[in-house]
Amino acid sequence: MFIISKKIEQHNLIFFFRKHKSILPSGLLVRPCVIISSKKPYRNICEVSAAMKKLTALVFSLILCILLIGCSKTVSLQLPFEASEIASVEIFHFIDPTDAEKKVITRQDDINDVFSVFQGLSLKEQKAEPAAGAACTGFRFFLSDGTTYEILYWSVAVKSGRICTSETEESLFTSADIEANWNQYDYEAVPAAESELPLLS
Repeated sequence: MFIISKKIEQHNLIFFFRKHKSILPSGLLVRPCVIISSKKPYRNICEVSAAMKKLTALVFSLILCILLIGCSKTVSLQLPFEASEIASVEIFHFIDPTDAEKKVITRQDDINDVFSVFQGLSLKEQKAEPAAGAACTGFRFFLSDGTTYEILYWSVAVKSGRICTSETEESLFTSADIEANWNQYDYEAVPAAESELPLLS
């Protein structure tokens, strides 16, 4: 049997039809032959389209998750006292607590400067690991009513770090360079016992 077919692409069924009116040597008549093409090419296109839609939805979901993680909650540090209530401030600096040093800030202008560093400081609930060999800078405020308030800062990158205070249970991230305050004030640096260190003793 001889079958001659011509491929015709359509959106529905595709028919291949060719009639032959000749006699074979055996005396048999070649009858018409109809071939119905399958929908596989179109089904494949639909499957690819569905897969692309799923992939697009997945990509958008991942982007949304990244944005939600990146948009960390921001809070403002509010100290529970005024600068006028501070009698003095101890500033500590160390990498190894056994080698810590401290300065005692007594001039009112300097006390006001230290107070302004923290009052209203922007903090974020953002995860960050401490940098290797990170330095810590601690502050102890001696208030006129005989109480104290402590802040501890440790670096996680250049000019940024984490802060915890006497009132907070967890540390918060800040992009402020708090460590720079150690060199900003011209007071004598003296050795500090490990038991003196803010929030570590």
